[in-house]
Amino acid sequence: MVDEDRRPWVVAIDDEAGILSDIKRILISRYRVSTFSDVLEALATIEKRGCPDLVLTDQRMPEMSGTEFLEKLTGMYPDSVGIIVTGFTARGDLIGAINQAHVFAYITKPWTPAALLETVDRALDMSAGRKASRSLKGDLERLRADLGELKGGAVDVDKETLRASFEEISAQLRALSQRSGRLSGEPKGAATQA
Repeated sequence: MVDEDRRPWVVAIDDEAGILSDIKRILISRYRVSTFSDVLEALATIEKRGCPDLVLTDQRMPEMSGTEFLEKLTGMYPDSVGIIVTGFTARGDLIGAINQAHVFAYITKPWTPAALLETVDRALDMSAGRKASRSLKGDLERLRADLGELKGGAVDVDKETLRASFEEISAQLRALSQRSGRLSGEPKGAATQA
């Protein structure tokens, strides 16, 4: 029997092999890490395997910018989470990244391993929260449908159990919403230069 690795999947894209090596070395003990020096290869892999939990991408690359890549990813997977890694801090690029590609944060090169890890951890917390929220919303919709059937008398279910489940899911959604608000309220670009 093969054990499936259930750690979060992080995709790192940079045209500098040394940066990719450093990212993998820092993250591999906690996360599954796939590295790509070619954005088109990364995109093809993601199309094949599905949405990663997090994408770290360089802003300036030959085929397309990190912002453009994350915009494509967001078009495919609206709940995707991305971090821009950049050696340049052109204000227009960063504003575009945050506004159009829904970037969680940007990290300026050179970065410290601790700053990278902290930013990745926070981004993955947000990613997990988004997935849990989507799952809970689906559960809530199913419960609403069941309640509608109960009102019509079409289903013979313990109404009190159903109501308790509905209230529990609603409370979890409120907690996730509050947590998400705290995460999204943190300043972009929390990781700083070394």
